[in-house]
Amino acid sequence: MKKLILVVLLVLLEWLPPITDAQEGAGGMFVGVKNTNIAPLNNLLGNRLESFKDNSVLIGGIGWGSVSPGILLGGEGGGFWQTSDGPNLRARLGGGYGFFDVGYMVIKHKGLRLYPMVGIGGGGITLRMAPLGVTSPTFDDVITDPKREANVTAGGLAFNFALGLECFVETKDGKEKRPGGLHFGIRAGYLFMPGKADWKLEDLDVIGGPDIRLNGYYIQAVFGGWGRRQ
Repeated sequence: MKKLILVVLLVLLEWLPPITDAQEGAGGMFVGVKNTNIAPLNNLLGNRLESFKDNSVLIGGIGWGSVSPGILLGGEGGGFWQTSDGPNLRARLGGGYGFFDVGYMVIKHKGLRLYPMVGIGGGGITLRMAPLGVTSPTFDDVITDPKREANVTAGGLAFNFALGLECFVETKDGKEKRPGGLHFGIRAGYLFMPGKADWKLEDLDVIGGPDIRLNGYYIQAVFGGWGRRQ
């Protein structure tokens, strides 16, 4: 999943047009909270593990640029994770996504920017489980008994609906060819996966898995830099 997100972001960065006359762009990182309904998984796990929480820390990168008056194109990718222990088992639950975004600048007044965005891309969830108390194996142990860890994944098409509010702080002389500076703000939105989660273990289908998707609200604190070409 991490490789998929990285590839999506690299493609988006290459695809996005450069900032041209009278246009601006911003990019940076975000830290936030993502809400996901984990109840179907917790119900299946029972007392094998402590229950996972619906809210997880969300970390990622984001960027956008204006390509014509009011029209914004951008990209973003992020991930979240948490761990859980049981009497004989340790598990790590993680999720990630990557989106191509299209937005519209509703308010552009001095250093204030307000814009809605809609994104399309992909995302998924990974559950990694391993027994507790296992010492580091030798290579011979691995090839003799490789089934020491289970790593199941579920993912697919996803959509993003967001509203961003950012403040631009100019740190360069406005007379320069490319004024710019720092930016910070917040984004809030909703992720939606229309398809049912189909779990896989390597290349095998896993039957009877919980229907967990990335559906849920999120809020992010955004910070980074911006630039404009006169």
